[in-house]
Amino acid sequence: MLALLGIPAGLGLWSALGLGDAVLPAFVGAGLALGSVGTFFLGRWLNELRPQARLEGWSRRRRAELDQHVSAGTFHLGTGHPAPRSLAEARAQAEALLQAELAAVGTAGRNAHTFFFVPMQYAAVALGVVGLGMLVYGAVSGAVG
Repeated sequence: MLALLGIPAGLGLWSALGLGDAVLPAFVGAGLALGSVGTFFLGRWLNELRPQARLEGWSRRRRAELDQHVSAGTFHLGTGHPAPRSLAEARAQAEALLQAELAAVGTAGRNAHTFFFVPMQYAAVALGVVGLGMLVYGAVSGAVG
C-alpha cells in the first residue's frame, strides 16, 4: 500500500538528519501519516471518482443509443412487451429502461481497490491515525528522553 512507502521516507530523513533514536518513531509516524494522505486521495479516485465518471460516460452513450432507436421508430423493450404506440410512450419506456439499467450497474466498480476487504481510502485513514499516534509518541518520548 502506498502509505507504507512513507515509512522508508521517514527513516531516510531521520538518518540524513542524524538525530537520536528517541525521535525515530516520530519520523516513521510522520512518513506513514504523509503516505496515508496520498493513499486516501488515490483510493478515492480509484474507488469513487473514476467509477462515477465511467458510469456517466456509459449513461450518455446509452441514452444516445436509445434516443436513436426511439427517433428511428425501432425502439422495443423486447419479447413479451407491447410495442410503444406513440413517440412519447417510446421515450418514456426508453427512459425507464435506462433508469433500470443505471440502478443495476450503479455500484459496479466502486470500492474495487481494497486492503484486506477494506476500501483503500478507508484503510488510509486508519494507517494515518496510526502514523499520527507514532508521531506524537516519538515527539513526546524524544522531548522527555
